[in-house]
Amino acid sequence: MDDNERAVLEIESEKGERAKAAWDTFIEPFFVAKTEQLFGTFIALPTTKPEDLMLVKMQANALESLKDELQGHINTGKLASKAIKDEDDANRE
Repeated sequence: MDDNERAVLEIESEKGERAKAAWDTFIEPFFVAKTEQLFGTFIALPTTKPEDLMLVKMQANALESLKDELQGHINTGKLASKAIKDEDDANRE
């Protein structure tokens, strides 16, 4: 692995660690609470209000998109960290 590849992996690893810290500390509690709220709203809404049901569905989709985006950064960071560790272990042998 050359220096440029390692630098990219280190950046991705750090970004993943920051995304995980943000998720664990701030975003996941909000995500759980908001999802519960949206589900409660969905259950309470009458089926005669399709526009309101659609709004709840769009908000739920937006939350899932945020979760997916952060999870992508977290997973990329984990893979980058593993690649760095594997390279370091190989260089020690």
